[in-house]
Amino acid sequence: MAGFSLRKNMVFDWQGAEYRIDRIQPNGDLLLERLSDGCLSVVSRESLLAEYREGNISTKTVESSSTTALVPTFSRPLDELAEHVQAKVARRKQYLEKIMACGDPVFTEAYLKPLISQVAVEIGDTKPPGVTTVYRWYRRYKLSDDPRAIIPRTDLCGPKQVRQTDRILQLVEEALAEAFKASPQATCRSVYTRLLGKIDIENQRRLGGKPIQAPSLRTLHRLIERAEAYELATLKEGKAAADRRFRITKTGVKTTRILERVEMDHTPLDLFLIDERTWLPLGRPTLTVAIDHYSRMLLGYYLSFGSPSATAVMGGLRHAILPKKKRLRRCPI
Repeated sequence: MAGFSLRKNMVFDWQGAEYRIDRIQPNGDLLLERLSDGCLSVVSRESLLAEYREGNISTKTVESSSTTALVPTFSRPLDELAEHVQAKVARRKQYLEKIMACGDPVFTEAYLKPLISQVAVEIGDTKPPGVTTVYRWYRRYKLSDDPRAIIPRTDLCGPKQVRQTDRILQLVEEALAEAFKASPQATCRSVYTRLLGKIDIENQRRLGGKPIQAPSLRTLHRLIERAEAYELATLKEGKAAADRRFRITKTGVKTTRILERVEMDHTPLDLFLIDERTWLPLGRPTLTVAIDHYSRMLLGYYLSFGSPSATAVMGGLRHAILPKKKRLRRCPI
């Protein structure tokens, strides 16, 4: 289920029709476009939030694709990239700057090819990009509105899963355990030697079956790098030393800013509610409270006769997220 937020190009269901936020005015009013016929209307922020609070706006919405980035933005500084990657970024930037300098681009072959050829001659590019490639660069930049979006994400290439079979991983684990048991200073080379021996024994037991292909030494390096630090410390120094190194301190969670962590708890109140007509006890209500960990500010609550449940949690979160019309006033001294 998608969330509801007041952002440009957000699409939601309201009053049996789909609306899109076309513009947000400085005073907080929103210009809504009805997608069925293109009718425009101005709605205040408070009234729209009140409609959502009453359940008149459907939360099963899909945000417009124009706000979704195709490729994750590169978070490191450009100076930390390799020289060949920086050269690719500069090349893409020169093509895009030329296209955007000529006004709103038209992504047709007749319009873009002369511009691409002109830039290729200016920078001496012997292999200029195609029209589709330039369109992809332009779209990534416009969707994210960040120049780092045109950085080639070669780090995302290749498979993310381990290619080795379960039997190979089991043999690697056994070779690691035996190598570090023999010497806490065991190297990857010694582990690899033991692994090759185990693979040879395994192939001899297969009796004509398909033999196991031994991984390379570099593959073993990558498999060891994937191992948890706690497991490696257990193999090298023993479980007691690993527990001392990775033990969890008792200081608790530390926060440095508001809304970094919100805590919620349930408690039955020390009172019984009595029906004022029949004078029969209705029971002890349960209070669910959400508190900001850093400021200790009460964010929201939910009061019911039910036991702690997911309904109580959602009720407390709903009260914490939605705007509150009533504000606390300072009591006169």
